[in-house]
Amino acid sequence: MEILATTVWGMEDIAIEEVKELTGRTATVVHKGMIRSRGDDEDLLILNHLSRSLHRVLLLLLHGVFSSLKDLYDRARTINFARYIAPELSFAVRAERIGDHNFRSMDIEREIGQAIIDSYRNATGFKLRVNLDEPEVIVRVEVRHDTFWLALDTTGMDSLYKRNYRVYKHPAPLNPCLAYCLVRLSKWTSSKSLFDPMCGSGTICIEAARWGNDIPNRGDYALWHLPFLDHQRLDKLRTTIESRIRNRKLKIRGCDIVDRHIEGARTNTERAGVMVEYFKCDATKIPLDSDVIVCNPPYGLRVGSKKKVKRLYAAFMDNLARSDWERAVIITSNPQLMPIKVHIVEKRAVMYGNLPCTVMVMDKA
Repeated sequence: MEILATTVWGMEDIAIEEVKELTGRTATVVHKGMIRSRGDDEDLLILNHLSRSLHRVLLLLLHGVFSSLKDLYDRARTINFARYIAPELSFAVRAERIGDHNFRSMDIEREIGQAIIDSYRNATGFKLRVNLDEPEVIVRVEVRHDTFWLALDTTGMDSLYKRNYRVYKHPAPLNPCLAYCLVRLSKWTSSKSLFDPMCGSGTICIEAARWGNDIPNRGDYALWHLPFLDHQRLDKLRTTIESRIRNRKLKIRGCDIVDRHIEGARTNTERAGVMVEYFKCDATKIPLDSDVIVCNPPYGLRVGSKKKVKRLYAAFMDNLARSDWERAVIITSNPQLMPIKVHIVEKRAVMYGNLPCTVMVMDKA
């Protein structure tokens, strides 16, 4: 099988490393935010159930260059969808489009949807049922300029970044997949201490603790609706994965200056089934002593103002410079406001949703 996976824009290398660790498979970058690998049905479950950097896991059915909507329709109709969709299941098409075209994403969805219906009816005499709101099978199409990818979504309606532990809603929540990637960049391991001095709702701490204890994602993936997969085999694999969950006492701490965020982080952490030490603090004054520091400070967009953020960044970086740590990873949309007083190992551009950000990796040496 050809597997596509979407991930955080700018963190494709982290996703590739994770795929190798989880499946033993080599992956390559398709474009920013998407990687490609080969695998089998077990790999589909492993990536959905254990990956922390991926948003969606897709089974590639068709890829190529096209010239028109009619061309897309004709190409899609060549696929025998009777192999992939059981007659009692509903389906929908979701399309994304990048580039200048004389059609919209909804036009792609309409044409591909009709191609699926026509192909299925030609093969079986049966008309598939469309359900735009809650489809059991989702066919995803991405069009980038004159190239397209058509794939079955094995993840489902909700992206993998929608973790079920997020009970408390922070006003500026961090994408959990991005949080995990930041932890990876810190070179943290379960034997090291990790500290997030502006923890908000606890996402960075929770993602580190879930990773350190091999805690899987939710289990209601769309792959359970795909009839060509060996569900009995996959169910046994899921049981094996869940039997490996650990209960380590990891050295992970988080603090915040806002009381309700601390309480919210504790609520989310309890829901996630992990242990993290939280306390109230001022990140510009408390010693930032830890093996690694991973932090997502305010940007001054939804929380605070840029003047306040500039003062905060200056005080925080002064504190960071005088504290005892090995590596620090900080993400911000305003790197120009952050005075750097330690050695920068790496700067990388990432997308935090639709917001361009910079991740800075620092060593104390």
